Amino acid sequence: MNLGRKSRVNIMRKIGYKLGDYRRSHNLCLAHVAKQSGVPWQMIDALERGNNAQWNAYALLLKFYDKSISFELTERLPGGETIQPIDESVKAKYHRQEPVVHNRIKEQQAEDKSQSQPTTDFDLFAESK
Repeated sequence: MNLGRKSRVNIMRKIGYKLGDYRRSHNLCLAHVAKQSGVPWQMIDALERGNNAQWNAYALLLKFYDKSISFELTERLPGGETIQPIDESVKAKYHRQEPVVHNRIKEQQAEDKSQSQPTTDFDLFAESK
């Protein structure tokens, strides 16, 4: 996933807010979390306020809180951030032809059919018994 700088900052900010909410709701002080997680309290304070921190700081806090991050697709709020259309040259860079699955299925069916039909030698061998 290649996110623009603004998107990465917004994601990190939201994670920081959520981590701060979690810490406060469990009545954990910064000093305790810092000592137990290995993240300096100043960095915890900064990321909880929405300032950027290193990804490993988030990872250490998530591990300490025994939490993980998941993403959910939700409806866009009216008046939200507008998305610029993708440039045609960028589309062309990633465009590739869809695989033709039906050809492989037909080939496999033909191969299975040929393997399931007895050969003449087998028929003669079966009749001689």
